[in-house]
Amino acid sequence: MALRVFSAAPDAVKERLRRLDHGELRSSGCWLTHFLLIISTVPGVYLAARAGLRQALVFAETNVPKYRYNPQTTLAPEALDAQVAEEFYHAP
Repeated sequence: MALRVFSAAPDAVKERLRRLDHGELRSSGCWLTHFLLIISTVPGVYLAARAGLRQALVFAETNVPKYRYNPQTTLAPEALDAQVAEEFYHAP
C-alpha cells in the first residue's frame, strides 16, 4: 500500500506543475530582469568584500600592541612626576 502512495506522488506533482501558468518564463523581460540582477550582484559582492577587507586591515593595524592603551605604561611618567613633586614639597 505504501508503495502505491509513493508511486502516485510524482503523478500528482506533475499534474500540479502542468496546471501552473508558466507563461511568464517565456517572456524576455523576465529573463532580462534575472540576468541583470545576477550581473549586478557580482560587483556588489566584490565591493562589499573589498570594504570588509579594508576594515579588517585597519582593525588589525590598530590592534598592534604599540597602539594599545596600557594604563601602567601611560601613567608611569605621571606617577613619577607625582613622586618627585611630593618629595620636593615635603622636603625639610
